[in-house]
Amino acid sequence: MEYAPSSETYDIWALMARAHYEMHILREAELKEMGLSMSKVRLLNAIWQQNEASINPTPSQVAKLTMKAPSTITESLDRLQNQGLITRTPDPKKKRMIRLALTELGKEVYLKTREAETLKRIVSKLTPKKREALASSLRVLYKNARKENELNNPLF
Repeated sequence: MEYAPSSETYDIWALMARAHYEMHILREAELKEMGLSMSKVRLLNAIWQQNEASINPTPSQVAKLTMKAPSTITESLDRLQNQGLITRTPDPKKKRMIRLALTELGKEVYLKTREAETLKRIVSKLTPKKREALASSLRVLYKNARKENELNNPLF
């Protein structure tokens, strides 16, 4: 059986996927030690970003920011609340609407998750110039992929 020659585009995509996979495993292990998962950290991140902009988001807004269906994040939000990391309060104007905010403990835990020592060790193997080039290239790829998704995917 003859194999088609590899394409540069596919090779780049495959390398990004493999690097993401390996780093994801390391990140999950690091977060597990804190009693968290990647999905919970994504929720904390979305709430933190909104809180930093003086917005207490609704669960639906957090779902959209994390690209999840609202029904899929309810249980995780319950757990985060039970851990004392977030609060749910009724919207003062719309009593049936719930607003989310990080507690002081939630802010502390979230900021600690950003330290990511294992990932720092891996990324530190790149020179500052290579790190900036990688970050710049990934921003362009993300922006272009996002545009494609917005054009071709009705969920965006």
